[in-house]
Parts: sequence; structure tokens; C-alpha cells
Amino acid sequence: MPGSDYNGGTILWGPQLNTAVNNNQVSKARLDDMAKRILAAWYLVGQDAPGYPTINLRARVQGNHKDNVRAVARDGIVLLQNDGILPLKKPAKLALVGSAAVVNPQGMNSCTDQGCNKGALGMGWGSGAVNYPYFVAPYDALNTRAQSDGTKLSLYSSDSTSGVAAAVTGSDVAIVVITADAGEGYITVEGNVGDRQNLDPSHNGNQLVQAVAAANKNTIVVVHSVGSVILETILATPGVRAVVWAGLPSQENGNALVDVLYGLVSPSGKLVYTIAKQVADYGTRLISGDDNFSEGLYIDYRHFDQANITPRFEFGCVSLPSQLLY
Repeated sequence: MPGSDYNGGTILWGPQLNTAVNNNQVSKARLDDMAKRILAAWYLVGQDAPGYPTINLRARVQGNHKDNVRAVARDGIVLLQNDGILPLKKPAKLALVGSAAVVNPQGMNSCTDQGCNKGALGMGWGSGAVNYPYFVAPYDALNTRAQSDGTKLSLYSSDSTSGVAAAVTGSDVAIVVITADAGEGYITVEGNVGDRQNLDPSHNGNQLVQAVAAANKNTIVVVHSVGSVILETILATPGVRAVVWAGLPSQENGNALVDVLYGLVSPSGKLVYTIAKQVADYGTRLISGDDNFSEGLYIDYRHFDQANITPRFEFGCVSLPSQLLY
């Protein structure tokens, strides 16, 4: 079994277990019991028998996997705001903005353990991350839909505010894709050692939305995030007509988004965390080292209830019927 010696920590298994048995700190009977629990599964499925299938790491096992991934991603989307601009109905001109609108230019799996925040976001980073067999970014799916509808789609795949006004002016609708990424602490991304340093959108997302909405009064904001983001700046920006909380949609990112934006399905997701009006409402702070968790069970919605704080969007929040118009 793996130990806890990563980055020079104390090894608890392997040689330590061997020493413990030899020093009679752990009985041989206990060691035998450990081994039996592992070997039992081997014999249960017949791995010791002739003809048991060999390992084939190249086997294609996807089947209808992409349909399931798309459905899960799509069904997790929450429509936080919509004043009637959604669903889209074959706009003549559509502008798409943000570095998160396209696949990472270096490649969808170019960052080890997804340890970067470049391009469209599908998952956080760390040892639980996997390589994508393919990745459909928002631009890919929107471009396919635009071609079938006869819509002229323009792309501004940057987070810079300096030239975005020219890119969205004259379009019937502008869609801005922003992110907030995080992961395990053995990877540092843009100054974030695992956890985020704040609850703002990455890459100056607030300023990007403001710049787009100033030039186009039909702006839709799409948020791909690992957790809560303070949305007050975005919600208060004139011209922002819809906010789509799209979470972490994995490889079917763009297709799931198009399903909701064009009303192929009605968004039915629920927020799995509370979105506050300000950071202080969470009653937490950044710390280094150990924590005694003095808050106990009063985290997220329990904290808000206990402290009688009204959040911007509650845990379990769903798309309101008055917002859907689907």
C-alpha cells in the first residue's frame, strides 16, 4: 500500500509495517488478516483461474459514455439570472468572449494533473484529475450550432479588456465565459497553492464582464467554477441579462452549455454550495498550518442559518420558473 511519505512525510506502511510486525507491535495474525482481505477479491472474481481476461489498457470502453457525461453536465447547470434573453433563438450575430471559451491552446492534456487554468475548464487540478479523451469547448459547440442556424459567430479568445469592445459591438448577443479554478496543494497555479486565494473570478473576470456589457447590452455570463464565486460585481453590471452557473462540466463542456442556452433542455441543476454577497459572510479566513475547526458543523448553509445571514444564492438554489421562459 502507498505510504504517507509524499514530499518527505512519515512512512506509515511498507517498511514501517514490517518493522512493527518484527517488533511484535502488530501481530502476524493481523498481518495475515490484511492480506486475506486483499486476496479475497482476487479469488472471488476468479483471477487465479485459467482463461481470466488479460489486462488491455487500450480497450475502448466508452460506449455511450459521452451521452452520459453530457447529460450530467447539462443537468447540473443552474440559471441564476435571466431577464428573458434565454433561450437563444437563432441570433444573426453572436460574440463569444474569454480564454475559457476555447480548448487550452497548448493542448487539452498539456498540464500535468490538469495543473493550470488555461482554456475551457472541465475539472480542477490534482491527483484525482484525468486526461480527456476529447474536449468540446464552448466555442466548438456554439460554432456547430451557429453554422446550422446561419448565425455569424465571432470569437475573442482573450481575457484582455483592451480590445473586447470592438469584438462584441454590433452582435445581437455577447457570451462571456469566466472561470475559478483550484486543486491540490502540491501544484501551484497562478499563485494559488491548491486552494484559491480569493473568491473572485480568475483572470480579472469581473472586469472582462464589465467591459463586454459596456459595449453590448445583451450580455450572458457563463461561470465554470470549482466552488463559490462572489457575483455582486457581475450582477450589478448594466447589460448583464443572464448568468449561467455551469460548474465543472468535464469533456462535454460546450455541448452541455448549448443544450441550455438554446432551450434544448430546461436547466434543472441545484447549487451544491452557498453563494454569498461578500466574502465576510462565510465567517472564514485563510490560514496556514493546522486548524481545529472550531466552527464544527456550522459551515456553508448551516453557518448562514445560524448567523441569520441572507446569501445571494442559497445552497440548493434552482433555476426559478420565472427565469426560465423555456
